[in-house]
Amino acid sequence: MDENTFTENFNNQRWPSKTFLCYMVERLDDENTATPLDEHKGFVRNKKLTTFLEENHHISLHIFASRIYTVDDSGSHQSGLRALQVRAGITIMTSEDFERCWVTFVDHKEKPFQPWEGLEVKSKKLCEELQAILRAQQN
Repeated sequence: MDENTFTENFNNQRWPSKTFLCYMVERLDDENTATPLDEHKGFVRNKKLTTFLEENHHISLHIFASRIYTVDDSGSHQSGLRALQVRAGITIMTSEDFERCWVTFVDHKEKPFQPWEGLEVKSKKLCEELQAILRAQQN
């Protein structure tokens, strides 16, 4: 993606224009455990992803999120996060995670990642919010 797309959509200070999923796949040497990822395009929605992970125990997933979407008053976003957390790790991105994303997925033309003002403070606040959502499952 280009620099502007990254900045507009990954900045955790404001709402994004779009949602992006950047991922890296590590394959196991055992050919019997392979699941073609192209068969599962569009599985990013929580229910589909949770089902996919339940059916494919040989796949592990850790999600690094730039922000949390909690606009839905019904609580379905929160319950979706809790269901997903059972089979996948969910973490709010830190400055180091944003930098790794920048280096790996952005056509940055050799420019270093420049954290925006308030990134760490917002990341910490979002991390606390996510932990509260996930803890609510235990209560």
